[in-house]
Amino acid sequence: MDIRKRLGMGKSAVQSLSNIRKSLDITNTTKVRQMKSLVWPIATYGCEGWTQKRADDRRIEAFETWCFRRLLRVSWTQQKTNKWILETLNEEKQLL
Repeated sequence: MDIRKRLGMGKSAVQSLSNIRKSLDITNTTKVRQMKSLVWPIATYGCEGWTQKRADDRRIEAFETWCFRRLLRVSWTQQKTNKWILETLNEEKQLL
């Protein structure tokens, strides 16, 4: 299956977890762990068969950052850097 379709399915999974993302009772660490266990397998299913190009690498990195931004409820208009997002969550880029 195409990388774009898989990442689109991953985005749908993130959006379906909106109750968890919006909950103030759940820590960001727990939200990140849930993201990694529930969403990333959907997005990367069949990745062994993908022929990756640089453009696909950028899409995957953008998807990962998009997921983290959704967890923190940070809009792209707030002009927070990707580095700031990762530092806030104490995370590193891992999906790629």
